Amino acid sequence: QERMVRQRALKDMLELVHKDLRPEQAPSVFDETYLHILRCYADRFEMVRNLAITLVSELLQKLPPNDFYLSYIIPVVTRRLGQAETIEDSEEIRLQLLEQLEEIVRKY
Repeated sequence: QERMVRQRALKDMLELVHKDLRPEQAPSVFDETYLHILRCYADRFEMVRNLAITLVSELLQKLPPNDFYLSYIIPVVTRRLGQAETIEDSEEIRLQLLEQLEEIVRKY
């Protein structure tokens, strides 16, 4: 049940960001939600991790290029991928994280 609650919240947020969020609103939405969203990168359920990564990618598209946002996102991705022993078990999620890093490099 906790998984379903997180999934529903992330899906609702993703829909809001994708359809209704204006770029000038993105910084305040990020500020209010980033701790909760980034915590989902380590969730035990792959779907929750997937939705969280997708949501952050959508937010990044609307956020202005500012290193401030990267200081929160990059360490979380690094913890998932950048260890001698990779923490992230899912190959699909690893690919998604690498694609997110590629988006970040292109934008910043």
